[in-house]
Amino acid sequence: MFLLPLLLCAAATSLAKGPQLASITDAQAAKIDAELQVKTTNKALEQAVAEAAPTIAPFLKANSCLGGYDASALNVYAAPGKTYPNNNYIGGPLPTMRRHTKGECATVVRIHGWDMPAKNALRFEVVYVSDSSGESGKSRHELQRQASGEWLFRK
Repeated sequence: MFLLPLLLCAAATSLAKGPQLASITDAQAAKIDAELQVKTTNKALEQAVAEAAPTIAPFLKANSCLGGYDASALNVYAAPGKTYPNNNYIGGPLPTMRRHTKGECATVVRIHGWDMPAKNALRFEVVYVSDSSGESGKSRHELQRQASGEWLFRK
């Protein structure tokens, strides 16, 4: 009987903390920045990636460090109508890496599969690896250029 209020208080405190973000290392951040230096014969794609990089880089730095299923920290990069949940988010690599050292970020190994499904849209895939366990994960993302010129995540 006395346990229920205690459990409710603990649950509320846990939710109030917000997303669990590990601290990215300088090397991991530099790897993301380097992967966004896309060189291709498709100049429209190259220009779109360069324009979207200021949104993609901090998004990936946060996504690679999400230690739980709360992705609400990503909402600042979300397009209108897109909401990253504060529970049950499965787009980050860490929750699926069972042997990964908690409190560390995953390293972005590669950003590839760049595609422009429309003039104002970008799609790509990210490959992550755990430096401590060697486990890997992937995620696919899509951004859309807004009327303001800003690129925001749709998926």
